Amino acid sequence: MRKGLRSAILTAVACAGPVLFSPASHAQSGPFAGMAGVWAGGGTITLDDGSSERIRCRATYAVGAGGNGLNQA
Repeated sequence: MRKGLRSAILTAVACAGPVLFSPASHAQSGPFAGMAGVWAGGGTITLDDGSSERIRCRATYAVGAGGNGLNQA
């Protein structure tokens, strides 16, 4: 995968994290408590050379440690 595309995908996934479709089913009080779930989306990115490509992203967020820990895949 080209470096620019990989960077753009990682940025898109990281920025879109708060938009989740499967919220946590149990109460947690830490800063990540509301972020558990799965996000998916798509769009278009423009690379440094001016070309554009369609992308699709998926991310899974697992919250632990009473809402104080977050793992992203």
